[in-house]
Amino acid sequence: MKPLGALEPTLVFVEIRSASFHAHTGLTGVDLPIERGPDGHLTPASAAAATAALQGLLGTKTWLSRIRVCCAIGSRGVLLRPVSLPVTAPAELSRLLQLKIESELPLPPEALAWGWLTLPNAGPTDAATPRQEVLVAAVKKEVIEEYAAILGPVDPDPMFTVAALARMALVPIDQRAFAVLDIGPTQSELTLMEAGVPPSVQLLPWGENRWLDSLSSRLGQTRDEAVATLASLPNRDGTDRNDAMDAALEEAVSALAEILPKTARDRPLWISGPPVLAQLLAGRLGGTHPVGVLPVPIHPGQTAATLGSELSLVSRPGRKPLSLLLLQIKHTDSPDRAVRAFPRRQVAIAAALLVGVLAFPYIEALLFQPRLARRLAGLKGNDTQFATIDRELSFLRYLELNQSPHLDAAFVIAQAAPQGVRLNSLSMNRHGEISLSGFLQNLAQVGDFRLKLINSGFFSTIVVEDQSPTPDRQRINFRITGRWKSAAEREALALGPVLPEPASGKGSVSNSATSPKTPTGTNSATVTTNPVPTHGSAPTNSASVTNTASKPLPSDH
Repeated sequence: MKPLGALEPTLVFVEIRSASFHAHTGLTGVDLPIERGPDGHLTPASAAAATAALQGLLGTKTWLSRIRVCCAIGSRGVLLRPVSLPVTAPAELSRLLQLKIESELPLPPEALAWGWLTLPNAGPTDAATPRQEVLVAAVKKEVIEEYAAILGPVDPDPMFTVAALARMALVPIDQRAFAVLDIGPTQSELTLMEAGVPPSVQLLPWGENRWLDSLSSRLGQTRDEAVATLASLPNRDGTDRNDAMDAALEEAVSALAEILPKTARDRPLWISGPPVLAQLLAGRLGGTHPVGVLPVPIHPGQTAATLGSELSLVSRPGRKPLSLLLLQIKHTDSPDRAVRAFPRRQVAIAAALLVGVLAFPYIEALLFQPRLARRLAGLKGNDTQFATIDRELSFLRYLELNQSPHLDAAFVIAQAAPQGVRLNSLSMNRHGEISLSGFLQNLAQVGDFRLKLINSGFFSTIVVEDQSPTPDRQRINFRITGRWKSAAEREALALGPVLPEPASGKGSVSNSATSPKTPTGTNSATVTTNPVPTHGSAPTNSASVTNTASKPLPSDH
């Protein structure tokens, strides 16, 4: 079973003759006699039988895939007319043809089922007014609607074409002028084709019944017995026929030669119809021009028209589909609705890509499993090293979270100290309490020093507890206490010296600990940290700071 068969449309080719119904899909087909009433329409019983035969031919395929039906109809009642129109876009061609049909045909386009086929140009045309040849076929809409009702249960939108034009697809393409004779029960269709001339179809009042009547009279049998006699012949080419058959054939060929147009004799003639009669006529009508039989296999439901429709619509390797005239009731801008073969290769590639995408994660896991196993084993071997790293990292994080900002506090005090300040003592503890004492030149420097410490944002409280002059009245002794802010509040502060930007150029660049905006001068400080007492008392840090900066920090903003 083909995995993509369910996605492929099932193509059914049908030919409805005056007294028979033929349909096939692949090598399976059905042949069914039908009856018509006095008005030429199919009887209800025949229409129902044709629908049932078509449904029985498809069987369970009607729900497995989409059904497309192409039906070839006889030439009776069909009008073929060549039309010359200016070269225009396909969208405008349909409108021009509707106007042409309305002006030249007795029925309006709305009452007709019609279609067209663009013909190749017969020769050079005037470049100023280029024109194109179009073959128009039209038939009464009621004829197509009757056949569409029969095919509707299988395909709601069947395609219709002219059987005489479909048969021409079986003729070898190297013949530019030929004739096709299709033998029917009571009449035959003669199609004439010549390069540069639109095809024409003639109905000849000669058919298979003419020969069967002559044969039955000579054999003394009824027509049904004569048909059975022909079917019992072992050779389909008629080489085992008897004298009565030869005499009946001569009589039938003479009647055909009388009504056969001269234009059909001056070109190769191809015959289609009952195999035995077609072979016999091909041998009798041979003359200056060859006479052959269209290659129609002897299978149920296969006729020259159904095979020609299949060759025209279905693309096959090495051959493009031919153009086929399609009759339509509702017209669009394009007359071509050719059925294309299902793109098996593209769908197979797409399915393979989809399977590959879905299976890629599993394939990748299988391919890289050995490599990942080796890496995992190596990582497990480093568990001891990782444990040591974790302990050291935990210790460093503990120090980071619990260290006191002694250096940051000393840096802030040094930056805020006025010019000429001398610190006698500086003490800090882990609770954030600081105390510093020293002397300044005047009281204004004490207030400025306190204000700068507060504006630094590092301290929450700064209190001047003592400010008194020295015995010589030259300097002011001071003592300041305070408390720094919590760690969360200090995170937003930018403390520490600012490194200068790297100098552009090829010269060497050295980083200085002094910001480029720092005033000229030096701040020197000596800090002595006392060891932490063992009995829980707060540690103290003492420092001696000498500030000789030539310019103090800016005051409060």
